[in-house]
Amino acid sequence: MRVPARIVASEKRLRQMHDGDLEQLARVATLPGILGHVLGLPDDYSSVAAVAAEAGVIAPAAVGFDICCGTRLLTTELVLSQLQPHLVELVDSLRTHIPAGIGTTGLLRLSPRDFCELAEKGAGWCLENGYATTDDLLHTEDCGSTRGADRASISDAALARGIRQVGTLGAGNQPLQLYVARPENVFDAHVARAFGICRANQIVVLYACGSRAFGEQVTRDYLRCFKKARTGDGDLTCAPFLSANGMAYFSALGCASNVAVANRQLILHGLRRVFRDVFRRNSVDPGLRVLYDVAQNTAKVEQHWIDGQPRDVLVHRKGATRAFGPGAAGLPDAYKQVGQPILLGGGLNGACYLHLGLASGEKTFYSTATGLARVTELSATSHLAGISRPIVKLVPVPGFRLPRRR
Repeated sequence: MRVPARIVASEKRLRQMHDGDLEQLARVATLPGILGHVLGLPDDYSSVAAVAAEAGVIAPAAVGFDICCGTRLLTTELVLSQLQPHLVELVDSLRTHIPAGIGTTGLLRLSPRDFCELAEKGAGWCLENGYATTDDLLHTEDCGSTRGADRASISDAALARGIRQVGTLGAGNQPLQLYVARPENVFDAHVARAFGICRANQIVVLYACGSRAFGEQVTRDYLRCFKKARTGDGDLTCAPFLSANGMAYFSALGCASNVAVANRQLILHGLRRVFRDVFRRNSVDPGLRVLYDVAQNTAKVEQHWIDGQPRDVLVHRKGATRAFGPGAAGLPDAYKQVGQPILLGGGLNGACYLHLGLASGEKTFYSTATGLARVTELSATSHLAGISRPIVKLVPVPGFRLPRRR
């Protein structure tokens, strides 16, 4: 180990961790160029590792297979009493019009050329083609586009697996859920208003998905490439970040991130159509607006303070998202003063928490776990650790349930 491994967890969660989880953290701490410390977060397989951008490595296994798997939270103009009379109709329409599950064909039929252009531009492609608004992009991490993505870095196999899935939800723990913000669950009304939650029993929509089969194939392609070049060790096969192989993977990672964000944007386009169709007969504008979109399973170049000095580092976040505090570069102007919204999702049927990033989050490289499991415990742990603080607890809308996707 070149650096220590630190774990943010309650005593209960620490006792639940397996030897394999600890061994994985210890192995990440051996990566060439690793700086500061490796961080383990209180959710399954969550880790954060920062390596020197100029002399470190990039490791697909420290990023994850579902590249840029993200959560998007939408505010609406609806309150619970307006929603309830139309709940059955809404569920039926969502089931019909929002593709989900393994083997599902997406909302768009794209040519290979169009798909490659989407992979290079991300949500910017959606804006150019009428599937997004400028406001959508401003409330998405990195404005919905990863720079440096080059179609030349992706394989024909990745293109073939991804081209039919653009605009689809995944399976398993990637939910689409309606929540209600009850007044008693709003812990900071000022920040909640800044985030667009300002009505009693307001309805919000949360969903999660990523790059799906496209990102998985990108990861497999470059694991095979790095192993052939004999760089790294076993599952932690890696390449020098600034090498030809390292930069090619970073470019492909950008393509997969762009596909994932475009995927979530196209789902929003579909959701707006469904909500408008259901509620326009009642002269109600549902007003779906992006509160924030943030992703896990990424590697991003950022500046952090290491041993008292600012360093350019490549931050690998596996099962973890950014958790930036007030004033951080890259935050939307609307959130600069308060800090980044953080979405601790509750899985298919549980509550979720909307948190706020804090200036004290540097100890975790401004990162937190996603919380699709043990969300209440994670909320409390993140607060006590000074990573973030809870703003609103969101509880599922009674009676809303989409079938579990396989």
